[in-house]
Parts: sequence; structure tokens; C-alpha cells
Amino acid sequence: NRRTGGEFGCKCGALPWELFTAMAASKEGGEGGSVGGAVAGGGMNVAVRWGRTSFSLSFAKPEEQTLYDLKSGIERETNVKRKRQKLVGVKGSKPNMSDEDERAVTLAACLKGLKPGKSIMMIGSVEEVLHQHRQEEDAKLRMADAVVDDFDIGDGDGLAIKCHLKIENIEKVRRRAEQAKIKVIEGNAPREGKKLLVLDIDYTLFDHRSTAERPEELRRPFLLEFLALAYRDYDIVIWSATSMKWIELKMKELGVMEGDAQGRFKILAFVDYTAMISVTTEKYGTVDCKPLGVLWHKWESFYNIKNTIMFDDLRRNFLMNPRNGLKIKPFKQASQNMHSDRELVKLGKYLRAIRHVKDLTKLDHARWESLMRKLKDKQDLSKRSSGEEAGGDGSGSGSGSQPPPPQ
Repeated sequence: NRRTGGEFGCKCGALPWELFTAMAASKEGGEGGSVGGAVAGGGMNVAVRWGRTSFSLSFAKPEEQTLYDLKSGIERETNVKRKRQKLVGVKGSKPNMSDEDERAVTLAACLKGLKPGKSIMMIGSVEEVLHQHRQEEDAKLRMADAVVDDFDIGDGDGLAIKCHLKIENIEKVRRRAEQAKIKVIEGNAPREGKKLLVLDIDYTLFDHRSTAERPEELRRPFLLEFLALAYRDYDIVIWSATSMKWIELKMKELGVMEGDAQGRFKILAFVDYTAMISVTTEKYGTVDCKPLGVLWHKWESFYNIKNTIMFDDLRRNFLMNPRNGLKIKPFKQASQNMHSDRELVKLGKYLRAIRHVKDLTKLDHARWESLMRKLKDKQDLSKRSSGEEAGGDGSGSGSGSQPPPPQ
């Protein structure tokens, strides 16, 4: 299965994404921590929590000691190399800093403004654990080599196959709704009057096969801005054909959960592969898909077939809800496309344009780009008409207004 084979690399060699995002339960990745108070002689204690491990670091001369010293101290305590440490909320800590750059930032400057009890975050993975997970993932990849990768159905086949009308498939959805793993994010809940946006992860939100030094380099451009814009009118659910642990870790590494914590947007829930069903088709054989009925069953008072839309790079995932799916252009070869991919910018505008549509199934989401062009032409015409009315015969007499140029 392609969904278990993503890679994440570094200069010392490509590392699978899943290796980089190892589990917090086994001492990888973590969040939380606090900055301790001053100590005698002008020193400083820094309390750090990493996953389930807590420890304290003492610095005698914070005005002279540096970010390099802080990271070195964390490395001694955790065995997480400095290059693999991500410190969130620490001023001056940036990705890909050289030793010289880290030594140029004093500890006092790093922690300036942080009060006792103020949380800092350290995310990182131990080399030995990474190596172990890398071996496991390499074995999975070798086993998956013979599997057809990125299989999909043809454009328009979703409606033609009619999987969504078969009684046995509807019954599968009912049973799956009672068994599926849906993790509602603590503190978040459905909002009255909002539509539902369901998002895939791999190739939709990030390039899970390319290699890079940092997760952010694989994140689809404008992802966080897109989520913030969509959240105005839509509750957001992340649904991936992977396990729940990888969904959580991917979202953390991509900065999505940080955005959620900051209040830029809220993620309602994560849904994993256990919510999917298999359907049998004459043309394609047995196919796995994501039935939205599982979500409608859980939140029947809020969401239904009329107010839900799902973005995925594979049409097959829409088989049980062919009128609710929008096939997004897959985000691949991140290093080459990072500066040209604007899919999420355009789709954010599309979501805004259809936010008041009472029944989203009446729209042909496969033609969303055409719809947006027509809408833009209509807006341009309206602007020109308004300008001509304000300027009389358009010669500049009257109010002196000129028609606005086409946008």
C-alpha cells in the first residue's frame, strides 16, 4: 500500500517520513515543558518535558551561554541529536541553523519573555530508534513493491459504477460506523450551521514520497493559510488510509496541530483506515474507499450528504459518495513544485464561493476550475458595468470614474 511508504530524508541519507516522526510513547517527539526560574548567582533553570520524559537543565551564565548550549544539554539528556531537535516557542531557534548561528543566539535572548511555567516544545527522535524503524519500514516497502501503486478509477466512473446504491455496501457502512476509530480533538466540537470539509493527507496535504531535511519542505504550499480560510465556513476532518498514530504524528510535524493550538483554525477529528470499506466492482474488482456515511452517522445532527465535501487525490475514495468528492491534483516532487503549486489557494477560493450553496451534491466538483472561471468572468463584468454606470458614457465625464481594469 502506498500509504505506508513515505520517505523523509536528510543530508546523511534519505529517511522514511515515518522514521522521522517516531512515536512519543517510545520517547520520540513530544511537547510541553516549562521554563524554570532564576537561581542564585544570576543563573537559570530550564525545565523540559519531551514525550513522557521530564528533566531540568541548569545554566550558570544565561547571558553568555547560547542556543547551542541549550540544544547540547537536551542532547545529553535525551540522545536526540541537535540537528534533529525542533524547539517551538524558543526565540531565535530556526531550522537548519549552523553551529555558528546557534552560538550567536544567547540563552537569555532565547528565553526572553518566557515566564515560569510557560510551555516550550521539543520534538525529535533518537538515532537508534530511527534506525530500528527504518529497517521495519524498508521491509514494508520491499513487500509492497509488487502492489499496484496509486491505483485509481476513471473520471466519471464513480457515478456509473453505482457502488453507493448497492444494499450490501450500505450495510457495510452501517456496520463500519459502529467500529471505526474517530479521534475527536480535545476541546473541539461541531459548530452549528457549518459545512464539513474532509481532507486526505498523502499527496493532498504533503508529498509523502520525496526526501527533504525538514517536514515543512514536504508540506503543500499555503496549507496552513488554506485551513484558516476553510475553517471560517467548514468544520475540518482529516481522513487518511493510514493508522491513527501516523496521522497524529504527521499533523504535528507539518505544523497543523500547532496552528490548531494557536486558534488559527480547529481540526475536529482524525479518521484512520478502520473507517474505510471494501466494495466490489465489475470493472475494477475490489476497491477500498472512504464512506462519508461513517461521519454522518457520528454527527447526524450536523452533517449530511448536502453539506459535506471531501478532497482526495484518488477518485476511488469517493465511490460511496460520488457527488461529494473533489479530486485534488496530487502534490509530488515537492522540491520542484514548491514555488509553483497553488492548488490550495484556488481551492480555498472555491470553498468560499460555494459556502452558501444549500446542496453541494448539485455541483459538479470535477469542473470546479471551470466554475471558478465563470464566476470570475461574471464578477469582472459586474465591476465593468458598475464603472460604466458611474462614469456615464465611459468618457470620463460625469463623476470622473473609470471602469476598473479586469482582475
